[in-house]
Amino acid sequence: MNRDLLQALDCIDPAALDYQEWLNVGMALKLEGYPVHIWEDWSRNDTARFHEGECARKWAGFNGNATPVTAGTVFMLAKQHGWKPAAKDVHELAWDAEITQDYKIIQTEWLEGRELVEPSTWDPAQQLITYLETLFEADEHVGYVSESYHAKNGRYLPSMGFWDRTAGQLIESLRRSPDDITDTIGTYNTEAGAWIRFNPLDGQGCKNANVT
Repeated sequence: MNRDLLQALDCIDPAALDYQEWLNVGMALKLEGYPVHIWEDWSRNDTARFHEGECARKWAGFNGNATPVTAGTVFMLAKQHGWKPAAKDVHELAWDAEITQDYKIIQTEWLEGRELVEPSTWDPAQQLITYLETLFEADEHVGYVSESYHAKNGRYLPSMGFWDRTAGQLIESLRRSPDDITDTIGTYNTEAGAWIRFNPLDGQGCKNANVT
């Protein structure tokens, strides 16, 4: 266990984070081998948004992916909130000093480029179900956009989108039509893709005021 990581976590106010940042902290803690109660105890500091049992449910869905959220995310958030790592035993080296410590590269794969291999089979419906189950409770409204337009700068930008269905309703629809996700989210431009808001909405709109 990394003691510095827990010290960094103590410097982060969960109430100051958005929904995705809060999830990222949980993902990082699980990846680093911490038990769920560390995330849950810390999350209790956000009394306005804390819900008993929510951390455990989210934690169960953190099963890893190709781009995992690591401890570096927690350290970055902590630094943004004013945390500074404890000073180590550092000093200026003399010109004739010898470097005697036996430094080792712990994870050499971080230094090696790896080719991205396309999966042999794609299951868009199940991937979307997993994503929704990880980010949202079943009764939370999800904001998503499948329609886009081509801006003058050449980029595709999202239109207004939809927010009238809950994660549970979307998941149920995906399971009814697993072979074609457009039956659930509508037709989308394959070059642009689609968008999902990280934060749950109140079902009345998609502005910041509608975030719950």
